[in-house]
Amino acid sequence: MDVDLSATPRAITKTTPLPIADIDAGSCDSHGVNVYKGHHFYHYESATTLAMSKIAPMPQDITHAMMACQE
Repeated sequence: MDVDLSATPRAITKTTPLPIADIDAGSCDSHGVNVYKGHHFYHYESATTLAMSKIAPMPQDITHAMMACQE
């Protein structure tokens, strides 16, 4: 999705369908993009890879360590 940040209110100028629906959260860092859905996450190498994907990668479990939780 492209957003025109100069418009007031902000306006979406382009939408891109994602390979995953009902996303709960997302995060990115120097290692790529993580998309969170339920108790799983999906890792993409970049935002471009996420936008261009036709299918989702294999889901991975969210761990306590990922969320900085101590058991």
